[in-house]
Amino acid sequence: MAREGCTALNETVELAGLRDYRDEVGNNVCDVARSVPSDELRKAVDTVQLQRMLDDGTIANERSRWLPSFLEGKNKGWFLSMAVWHTAEHLLGGVVCVRRVSGVPVAVRVEGL
Repeated sequence: MAREGCTALNETVELAGLRDYRDEVGNNVCDVARSVPSDELRKAVDTVQLQRMLDDGTIANERSRWLPSFLEGKNKGWFLSMAVWHTAEHLLGGVVCVRRVSGVPVAVRVEGL
């Protein structure tokens, strides 16, 4: 999302609804994770399905056309773990942004180092 889109979202988002959405997505990810047999998580995702993601608009951003080739050969467990990492990335990025605009130093100081 470009800066303008982020600004517009921040100005209009309804936080309670956004939190509900986040919780629902998290619950759905957990449900999927529990439903997939562990041996299935070791299997690579079908490259035809990756290409279909471009064709059906799942990957809609033209700048992301490289994504299927990057994802090729990754197993289903890797994809599932990305749901966790993607969320963490947004949370940590938000923390850094809030600290910066609040004037709080971003660096972490560790005693004794």
